[in-house]
Order: sequence, then C-alpha cells, then structure tokens
Amino acid sequence: MGLGLFIAKTLLERSGATLSFSNARDIVGRSSSYRKPSGAIVEVSWPRSKIEKPQGALGVNQPLKI
Repeated sequence: MGLGLFIAKTLLERSGATLSFSNARDIVGRSSSYRKPSGAIVEVSWPRSKIEKPQGALGVNQPLKI
C-alpha cells in the first residue's frame, strides 16, 4: 500500500481498467459462524472492447529498414 500500489493502479487505469477496493470483513459480515476472512479485496475489470481482437485486417505491414 504505497508507491507500488500507485504505480500498478496508474498503469491499469491507462490500459482502460477500472479498479475497486474493499475490505473482506465488509463483504462477509459479522454474523457468519465460520472463520471470517480478513484483508483487502481488489477487483480489476476491463471493458470488453479493450481486450478483444479487432475483426478484419490489423493494418498494412510496414517494410523493415535494414
């Protein structure tokens, strides 16, 4: 939870991702009888358009200059 988190969050958001953070105790609640999870829950999601391969040609190949 410092510079590493900031860098990772910035890179993910620049790729089109959205992030959500929550506490595991908030999800499970206090009334369950089994061992309660603790810690952070991070959810990362991208819009389908950001991860799908475009249909058709990807463009004209450029010649290599040797």
